[in-house]
Amino acid sequence: MTHTEPAPGESTLRRPAVGPLWHTVHSRLSSGRPVTRVRLGPLDEAQREALADLLGLDRLPDPRPSASLTRLEEAVTELSGSSIREAVTELIGPLNDRATERRRKEDERAGLWAWMDSHATVRAQPALTSSCTVSGRRRAGASVLTSAKPGSGLRDRAPRRTVTGRGNPRAPPADCFPGLPRPARDSSPESWRNLGS
Repeated sequence: MTHTEPAPGESTLRRPAVGPLWHTVHSRLSSGRPVTRVRLGPLDEAQREALADLLGLDRLPDPRPSASLTRLEEAVTELSGSSIREAVTELIGPLNDRATERRRKEDERAGLWAWMDSHATVRAQPALTSSCTVSGRRRAGASVLTSAKPGSGLRDRAPRRTVTGRGNPRAPPADCFPGLPRPARDSSPESWRNLGS
C-alpha cells in the first residue's frame, strides 16, 4: 500500500488560522456564479498573519481584506500543486451550485402550480380555483412568477398596489367583508383591525 506524501506547502493550507478563508472561498464558489474576489473578515491578528504568509505579503492585510481569487489560486497551486477548487473541496467538502439548485426548485414549484391549475378537481371547485391555481393567485394579487425572466413581460402583468396618497394601501378590498360597515377611506390601520368588533 502506497501512501502519498503531502506537498511541502500543504501544512500552510491546513493551518487553523486560514480556516475562515477556506470557508468563505467554499461558500463563494458554491454560489454557482462567477467569482473574482473574496471579501474576508473580520480577521484577528493570527488570521491576518496566516493570510499574509499564504499570499506572500510584506505587511499584514486589513482586518476585512478583499482577496483576488486569481492570487489565491496562484498561492494554492504554488504550495500544493492543486487548484483552489480541489484544495477547498479537500479541506471543507464538495462544492455546491446554489444557483442551479434555486432554478431547479423554482421549476419544481412552477410545475406543481401548472399541475394544480390543470387538475380537474381543482378546476371544478370555485373556492379552490381562487386560491390554489396560478390564475387564481394572480387574480388575488399574489405573484407566483418567481421564475419569470426579467424582460419577459410576465412580471409586468402581475397586479400591483400603489400608494396614491389617498386611502390605506394595506386595506382589504371592498368586497372582502360583505355586510359589514367599511371604515372611512382615510382611516388608520387600527380601525381595520377593529372592524366587526
